Amino acid sequence: DIKKTRLVATDSTGQVVKLFFSGETEHSILRNFSEKHFFIYHDINNDQTNEYLFIDSNKLFVYDQDVELLFDYEFDNMLTQAPVFFNIKGEMKATGVVSTLSNEVFLFSGAGILYDEFPRDGSTPFCIADINKDGTLNLVVGGNDGKIHTYSLD
Repeated sequence: DIKKTRLVATDSTGQVVKLFFSGETEHSILRNFSEKHFFIYHDINNDQTNEYLFIDSNKLFVYDQDVELLFDYEFDNMLTQAPVFFNIKGEMKATGVVSTLSNEVFLFSGAGILYDEFPRDGSTPFCIADINKDGTLNLVVGGNDGKIHTYSLD
């Protein structure tokens, strides 16, 4: 429906701005964020609706459509990269976050639970794939030691 179609972004303070193709606008303040925040409007829990995901400094916040906080997480160091999203084993979704300063990668379930054995060593954007066609997903990431690390996700 063209009347419901919209662009969703944030301004420099983190205020969510929805620009509808009908010409209407809607503004929501979930909390105050710095000018250097990351914002992504994405379905992270496979419920067929997009969530509001923010990373600001060393914190991750995820809100639902009713702007209720679903989960948050505080990292030891500032994050300087946007999160990435993966489909894990069909219907499950995961959110990946890199902390370059601490050489750690984090993988969260759609419910905001940190996967077992995470964080893992790594400092670059990473990918998840079945790299040797054995039915097991692997996370591949570069480390600050100059090596490529591969982890099995069972």
